[in-house]
Amino acid sequence: TMRTMRASAAQTCESGRKKEKWVEKVALEALTRRVEAETGAKARAKGYDGLVDVAKSLTHKHEDVMRLLRKAVPSPLCETARILAPDSNPTRKFYAWCAAKGFAWLVGECEPVEVQEQGTSYSAVKMKKCKFLSESGCAAMCCSVCKMPTQEFLAEDLGIPTTMRPNFEDMSCEMIFGLPPLPAEEDPAMCVPCLAECKLSGDDKRFAQKEICSPQDERSNNSEAFATGHVGK
Repeated sequence: TMRTMRASAAQTCESGRKKEKWVEKVALEALTRRVEAETGAKARAKGYDGLVDVAKSLTHKHEDVMRLLRKAVPSPLCETARILAPDSNPTRKFYAWCAAKGFAWLVGECEPVEVQEQGTSYSAVKMKKCKFLSESGCAAMCCSVCKMPTQEFLAEDLGIPTTMRPNFEDMSCEMIFGLPPLPAEEDPAMCVPCLAECKLSGDDKRFAQKEICSPQDERSNNSEAFATGHVGK
């Protein structure tokens, strides 16, 4: 009967959601433990709060983040991907679909979209409210732990130039495949001061983003310092 079919469908959906939650929990735990092993830091909380807590030890440590990424996706796998899926519109669409489907557990709800840049269409992922950014409230963590390393890894290791555009007002983000990123000294995201929501800068001033690009004639030096981990040192 129709009632039986609906009940069966509801049970299937519920079972699927439980399985997704289990997979997300395992992935989150594995990532947290990997960061702990790499940095020596220990998460002082469980779940996503634990990941944010331990990930702050990577803030302004670009090479450490790159090493983590390259351990997660080793060179032979990257080389194979470059051969089988060289940079092209279909490849960019594929990466956008994979990112949207595979990383919601890390960044929250997201979807593959198309964006226009100077008359050219690019495949992208729209993160409606990045979980990592909203949970940390930290522009420095966003840029130095996620944005800049991810852009470099995708371009250099997978051969896909990529631009990540966090929106620090609504906590959304766009990951645009095929669009080369701006130099650090020209990237507006690198010049955002500490956010009012930041949970870290008041606790440890090493994470502060204050006046990175001010005054104007220091913009280039300060942006470069932020990217490489030498702000305020």
